[in-house]
Amino acid sequence: MQTSSLDRRNVPQLEASRINIFVGPNGGGKSTVLDMVRALKNVDIIKTIARENMRSTTAATSIIHFNNGTWVASIFNKLAIDEFGTYISVTTQDNRYLFEGSIYSKASKPPKELVKVIEKLNAKISFRSTHDERGVRIKNIINALNIDGKHLVGLAPHPLRPDQVEYTRSPNENDTYKHANPIRYIDKSTLGVFLNDDLGQDNHIPIKMLPSGWRAYAGLLGWLNSVDDDQICVIEEPEVHLHPTLQRLMMARVSEIVIRKNLQLFISTHSSVLIDVSSWPVPDTRLFEVNGYALAELTFPARALAGLGIKPSDVFQANGVIWVEGASDRIYILNWLSEWCSMHGKKMPVENLDFSFVLYGGSTLGHFTSSAAPGLIDIFSINRNSIVIMDRDLDFQRAPDGTDICINKRCVKYQVWTDITKHNSNTGFCWVTEGYTIESYLPPTFLNNYYKLVNSRLTKTSTKSKVAIAAQFKVETSSFNESFDPASDLPVRIEKLFKTIEAWKL
Repeated sequence: MQTSSLDRRNVPQLEASRINIFVGPNGGGKSTVLDMVRALKNVDIIKTIARENMRSTTAATSIIHFNNGTWVASIFNKLAIDEFGTYISVTTQDNRYLFEGSIYSKASKPPKELVKVIEKLNAKISFRSTHDERGVRIKNIINALNIDGKHLVGLAPHPLRPDQVEYTRSPNENDTYKHANPIRYIDKSTLGVFLNDDLGQDNHIPIKMLPSGWRAYAGLLGWLNSVDDDQICVIEEPEVHLHPTLQRLMMARVSEIVIRKNLQLFISTHSSVLIDVSSWPVPDTRLFEVNGYALAELTFPARALAGLGIKPSDVFQANGVIWVEGASDRIYILNWLSEWCSMHGKKMPVENLDFSFVLYGGSTLGHFTSSAAPGLIDIFSINRNSIVIMDRDLDFQRAPDGTDICINKRCVKYQVWTDITKHNSNTGFCWVTEGYTIESYLPPTFLNNYYKLVNSRLTKTSTKSKVAIAAQFKVETSSFNESFDPASDLPVRIEKLFKTIEAWKL
């Protein structure tokens, strides 16, 4: 094997981050990439890295760089059925250490010379191999479950459903401790668990009988909290047993630990939740795809869905949908929402992630419903989180109590409006503009330049298109308070819009 010709500048390089997510199909190579990292401190894994029955004239090469200037080069070529020619070099700022020889896949121990070379690499690497509480101190398991008890269905801090029966207990009984510490230690195999429907006493439950998702969640967090600071941690499919809601909570908690302990993570996953790198609180998070023949960084997470075998019909493209009559409505809504967030110190929701717009174009709305009526398109089947914004026109009146009344039941808006009103959903609502159209919310100084009210109808007087007028409005306004008619209810509407979009994230 000739190694002198190796030039690391000719090997394609990818930069790792604080949190590195690897996706791809089964057999695509995710575990191989993670094992390359693990092998830097576990020489027993090195003999398993060369997994392909290569030609003797070819070589498998990898180079791994560390921030401190150390780098490791590995080359393998096939010499026999279970023999690999191996070249491993560890280069530090002070010296270079080299192993060149053979390793055998069936050997019980790696060559001593190889062990000495790997030991020169000053890196701390840990691997999480289980999806439960094994290998983690019971104290860490209990702490993780108690901290997030309010998110674990059935535990004392988790709220009861409105229709859930609560067992009778003493009215003077203090639940403060039980809510703060719903799980306590009894012995090495048993826990005391306070449930939310019978707080009068705890239940003695074997650890093995806890929900598998709780055990996986607490096991991972307990393990990360137990590793030394400044570690590289390798984790295979941490989403196993976890509901998507618990996966999102896991992302938040793992990120807190990563920052506090200065960890670097290498994670393989099949989860559509974990690949959303924008949802990880750690900004330095990267997504990579391993598809069986190449390793590449994905800067747009949606591209990874195909690699996970997910069709567009399997997931919503955004958390919710805002239905508007035309393109100009979208411009106004985005501008008002952005200015409102800026004024109140809120983070502006991300279009096409937190919400998307759909244009229904006036009479088209007559083909929609929100109650799955036969022959019509169900808005909530497109996305259960839906807000429909309607121009008042001459079809609605505002009652003294602030509610809207449809006075033209033959209008195309009536079906959707009445269905959504009856639906009374917490994830969507119908917004009927206070004035004739969405433009009625504009400040009079701007509105009067392009529109005038004629027989209760707002009529355009400018030759500019509605979209061009909306674009001009966006240029001329610089704050929320100057962007609307102060006599209108727009602030209330925008606040409700923002809160609803935020609720879609939960």
